[in-house]
Amino acid sequence: MKLFIYNREKCISGTTSAGQRSIRMDRNGCIFLSSALVQELGLEEESITVLVGDEDDPRQWFLCIVDDEGGFPVRLKKRKR
Repeated sequence: MKLFIYNREKCISGTTSAGQRSIRMDRNGCIFLSSALVQELGLEEESITVLVGDEDDPRQWFLCIVDDEGGFPVRLKKRKR
């Protein structure tokens, strides 16, 4: 498995450049993915995702795309700038 780690060095401060992948979480716990990352992951409206935490290492978390109904549906929302 080859993982791409989104850490502080790879995060964007301030604004997102066009075409750059980013993940951000607001104070309410909503997770936002940039449109570049949505395209790369192949997410579509109503795709189902789950957050998975490693019980052996609580610092390890993964965003997974699943087929079952137990996850969170993706809502594609274009932000007006």
